[in-house]
Amino acid sequence: MFISVLAYHFVHMLRSQLKTQGVSDSWNTLRQTLSTQRRVTVTMQRRDGRTVHVRKATRPQPGHQTLGTILNPSLSTFR
Repeated sequence: MFISVLAYHFVHMLRSQLKTQGVSDSWNTLRQTLSTQRRVTVTMQRRDGRTVHVRKATRPQPGHQTLGTILNPSLSTFR
């Protein structure tokens, strides 16, 4: 029950922030817009036996950039 209430408040906070900037999309529309943003991890084995992990986010599409600018997430999260 607690997780459901926490999720509801999180969604409400996000939509309130977006609404102040003129974005009044439904939660379903926001989820569909952001569903194409991915984070990819490539794991490689080096010759010396050590493992290297490279993690990159896909390039943001225009909808992602608009929402990202409004919500202003820390860029270090996406690198």
